[in-house]
Amino acid sequence: LFTSHRPLNTVPRSPTRLTSLPQRGTSRSTNRSSTVEYPGNVMRVLIVEDEPLIAMSLAAELTLAGHHVLGPSGDATEALCLADIHHADIALVDAALESTMGAVELARILQTQCEVPVLFMTTEPQLTHESSDAALGMIALPFDPSEIPESIRAAQTVMRGEEPDPPTVPHSLQLF
Repeated sequence: LFTSHRPLNTVPRSPTRLTSLPQRGTSRSTNRSSTVEYPGNVMRVLIVEDEPLIAMSLAAELTLAGHHVLGPSGDATEALCLADIHHADIALVDAALESTMGAVELARILQTQCEVPVLFMTTEPQLTHESSDAALGMIALPFDPSEIPESIRAAQTVMRGEEPDPPTVPHSLQLF
């Protein structure tokens, strides 16, 4: 059915579309307690998922919520390029990613070298907790795709150094 890792044409291709968002500052820190400014609630969300239907669903929900979707990509190397070139604000990474590198290794590189926080997506939450140092949190599968924007909003709150309001945190999201 799908022959590409990009089931939706959601990658911003026009330079004018990308320049409509402010460029990420050079002093941005991965320290979760530091304050990071975002234009409203809009974020550049990198999707790293090798299942096309899940990737399409994530991209659609995030686009409808007004976020800029980078990818989706089913390849770790491509995801690193997208994160660097397009200045991703956060990444949703399939914890069972079958690619040139594992999901945990990718998450660590995204955080340390690209300064991009990661939310894992997983069917095995207990295994993801073992790698909690590599991510901001995780989204347990199966999940309601309409909850993804709320998960991003909760992660954004944590990235600003604040506590998310518990009733607004989707039940599928666990923050580390």
